[in-house]
Amino acid sequence: MLAKASRDPAIESTSSDSSDKSCYYELVQDVREKLAALPSDGPIRKALPESKMKEIADRVEIAPTSDLESGYWPPLFCFVSRRDIADLTEFESDLRLVCTKSSSPDSVVNFLEANPQEDTRWTSGLFELCIKACVIKQTQSAIEVDSALPNGSRPDIRLSLNGRNVWFECTVLGDSQEDRAAWDRYMQVRKIDKSVQMVRPGNFDTADSKGPSLYYDCLRMYLKVFNKLAPNFNPDKSQVSPDEPNVLLISIASSKSPLSQSPGIGWALDELLADQPKGEARVKDVAPSLDISLSGWLDFQARDLSQQSKLEFKAYCQRFHEIIALPRRLGAIIVFDGYKIEHARVNYNALSKCSLSHKNAARFEEILGGIPRYAR
Repeated sequence: MLAKASRDPAIESTSSDSSDKSCYYELVQDVREKLAALPSDGPIRKALPESKMKEIADRVEIAPTSDLESGYWPPLFCFVSRRDIADLTEFESDLRLVCTKSSSPDSVVNFLEANPQEDTRWTSGLFELCIKACVIKQTQSAIEVDSALPNGSRPDIRLSLNGRNVWFECTVLGDSQEDRAAWDRYMQVRKIDKSVQMVRPGNFDTADSKGPSLYYDCLRMYLKVFNKLAPNFNPDKSQVSPDEPNVLLISIASSKSPLSQSPGIGWALDELLADQPKGEARVKDVAPSLDISLSGWLDFQARDLSQQSKLEFKAYCQRFHEIIALPRRLGAIIVFDGYKIEHARVNYNALSKCSLSHKNAARFEEILGGIPRYAR
């Protein structure tokens, strides 16, 4: 999470620039006061103890204001600074609630210790917390959090619905490494020239950049979904049930691009939920040399994994029809713009034992629409 100040930067950290840092001194003091109002044994204060606050205060004292403006800050520190005590109290209450239902309580709270540039770890942890808390508080059904499948993987939620188990798995599609690198280059230039504008594609992208591109967004979506269906194309390590309904919850959480509005996300969903394999590769409004079909991406990704010694290409070929059929295990996919539901898709091509009705999907949207205020 990037903290940006609105004040003009000072180039050197000297006694004369102390007034320029007043907003940072106030920020540290504000966070300390909020922490003092929270339980000393609570998860927030355990993850953000006084020793860490002293490190942040020392950084404010020593670093040039320009570095403070362009630098990364601990996500929990930023989170506390932007919420009131009521929000933070609700946040801690939800953490405790989910921990009581989880078979692995430590995994519920470990995102609180995310380092300054671990924004994906923070966003993923917060998204999972919101989803788990919503389901626990808004359903009266039997529910288990982080319950194990026979292969040992642990989907986020198992919910009993009308005599059937429904498994929920959360994931976050955030900024790409290219997005972050381009942003960092921009912020370095902005230290010197405040008038510079961030334009992409442009001078802050490298010559071999794959994005920003609608087609690249589509391919990233494939990778995110298959990381859950079959990590490194190994169905035996799937994080979804092979014989009960699964709902994949995807949060599009990009702070540096309008990813949630990208048509590439919809293209990927069209392919993932289609009756595969579809025969000829399909490409949407693009030169023939580019292929964003699911089958085309699977072949490309398999070769890449093979080159990294993460997959035997022969084994991939032997299991191709099994791998391309894995999306049939998904009864529905619900896409979030951050923490707010953007849209839901029922999978009409799901396996019969994994299928869900529109009524089921509407019920899930109702349950998951009550995102707590601290995540808004």
